[in-house]
Amino acid sequence: GLVPRHSEIRVSFTDLKGKRVKQTFKSILARIFQHEYDHLQGIMFTDRTKPADLISDKEYFKMTKKKK
Repeated sequence: GLVPRHSEIRVSFTDLKGKRVKQTFKSILARIFQHEYDHLQGIMFTDRTKPADLISDKEYFKMTKKKK
C-alpha cells in the first residue's frame, strides 16, 4: 500500500541506557520510524491508506523496479 508519511520528523526517546535523546530523521529513516511507531500504537498500514492506494506485490515490484 502507498502510505502517506512525513519526509522529516523530530522525535525524542529514551535510549537503552536511560538517557533522553532528541533526534531528527529524514527520508527513508523517517518512513521506517513512523512505520515502526505505528506498530507500537497498534496501527496497521491499511488504517493509513485509501482502498485505491492498495496494490498487489506484482504492481509494487513493477513500480519500484530499477530500469537498466
